[in-house]
Order: sequence, then structure tokens, then C-alpha cells
Amino acid sequence: EYMGDNQGTNYETYRPEYPEFFVKNALESVSRRENYLDISTGTGKLLFKLSPSFSGVVIGNDQSEKQLSVAEKRKEELKQSHVSLVQCDAKEIRAALDTKGITEKFDLITIAQAFHWFEPKEMLKYVKSQLLRESGKLIIMGYFCLGYSLSLIHISEPTRLLSISYAVFCLKKK
Repeated sequence: EYMGDNQGTNYETYRPEYPEFFVKNALESVSRRENYLDISTGTGKLLFKLSPSFSGVVIGNDQSEKQLSVAEKRKEELKQSHVSLVQCDAKEIRAALDTKGITEKFDLITIAQAFHWFEPKEMLKYVKSQLLRESGKLIIMGYFCLGYSLSLIHISEPTRLLSISYAVFCLKKK
């Protein structure tokens, strides 16, 4: 049973890992590596791959208590005490951080395999106005399938509306 009492553990067990080249490209895209936020972190699959590269505030956010309990165990196992886990809806992150006295904005924000849960324009505006540092990067990513290769086609200049760049990838059968 994927859901139910074991939902967090099952998520950790059955969700694929993010490939190292994704992690490497994400880190290379960020010139300043101080503060990092992973929105809808789940059990922290991406969070714990990127967090050692950041020296300041590192936050994993999710609304699922079950998934964050698995993330908390992973945090201890990986000895990543500098990571904080915040349980709340993604649109309440700023308020939740403010109540903890965390006022910083983020150099890197990732939303991995979760953007489809949000209303895109609202979420992008919220991230830009409330969470992302002026020179920060927002990376939205998903999984790719084994047996396929991922080729970068285009990286945009920041859009006029939101000052956010995007990348277009093509998934090709190997």
C-alpha cells in the first residue's frame, strides 16, 4: 500500500533518485551558495544531495508529516544538522519562516516533481516576491525515464513578466 501509515517510507523506497548530472547542473547554475530552499521536499531526495553545498539557511518544506518524518531520519543519518525541515503548505513558507525568525531569501529554490500541484502563475509570483533572492535561481525539475536521454535544447533569458529563466529539454529514446 503506497498511502496509509507507511506513505513516507514507501515514497522514499519507490521514488527514483535524481541523476548526478541534474545535481551538478543545478549547483553550477548558482553563483552564490548560501541559502537553499527545497519546496515540497517529500523525504528530501533532492534536498540532501544539494544541501552540503550551501553554507547558510537550508530548508526543506513539505505539508506531509509522514514524509518529513522520513526526511528527519535521513537528516540524522546523513549528519546534515544545518538542514531545517518546515511543515506547511508551500504558500505559507514565508510566514512559517518568519515565525522562526528566518528572514533570509534564497540563492537556490528547487521544486522537484511537485510543480504540477501548484497554480503556476501564482506560485511563480509568490516564489519571486517572497522567497527568491534578486540574483537567485528557481529550478523546477521532474524525473526522466531509464532508456531515454535528456538533451538540453534551449535556456531562456529571464522572462519580462517574472524575471525567471527556463530550460527546454528533449527526452529521446536511446
